[in-house]
Amino acid sequence: MVLPLFGPSTVRDGIGLIPDALVDPVNEVDHVRTRNSLIGLRIIDTRAQLFAAEELLTGDDRYVAVRDAYLQRREFLINDGEADVDYDNDF
Repeated sequence: MVLPLFGPSTVRDGIGLIPDALVDPVNEVDHVRTRNSLIGLRIIDTRAQLFAAEELLTGDDRYVAVRDAYLQRREFLINDGEADVDYDNDF
């Protein structure tokens, strides 16, 4: 799924945003304007990073490309940086 302003995510990661928000140290800032500014800055930074990645996409179905790239990256991170390459040798 693609969350507005947050970019691509899996259902598990999307649900994980809730406990992450509860333990986020930015929420401990008492000054409301400062806290909201920090949250807004984080969202803008995340979106800016996605713009750079979005420039690499070509083709008609950008959603599928983003989804596949995200899932591949997610699997890479889950496997501690080891790619699970399964080559099909049926030529």
